[in-house]
Parts: sequence; structure tokens; C-alpha cells
Amino acid sequence: MHEAITEIFEDEIKVSINKQEMHDYIVDYISYFDMIDSVNIYQFLDRYHLGHNFFNMAEIELRQLLGTV
Repeated sequence: MHEAITEIFEDEIKVSINKQEMHDYIVDYISYFDMIDSVNIYQFLDRYHLGHNFFNMAEIELRQLLGTV
């Protein structure tokens, strides 16, 4: 029962993040790697408890930081 209530409230919570916060999360995330061949954006989002609806924002910021734009 507790899980069902949690899911309902999670769906109703609006999460927002600005570009600077995303940038800071990504810098923190990629600082753990010695060498970066590829980054799984879904794993990044999960690590920082961000919804998958932030995929495009994260992808753009990652590409800019890694110079792959």
C-alpha cells in the first residue's frame, strides 16, 4: 500500500532543473572517469535521481562539455 501511495505522489511532483544545475551534475559525473569513450545518459540521470524527461537537456550539455557538438 505504501508503494502505491508513493508512486501517486511522485507522479504529481513537478521537478525542475536549470541549465547550470544540469551542468554542475554533469561535471561531477564525468569527473569520476579517467577516460570517457561513451556516456550512458540514462545511467547519469538515474544516478542524480533525475527523470528521463531530462534526457535531451542532459545530452546537449554533455555534448557541449565533451566537445562532440
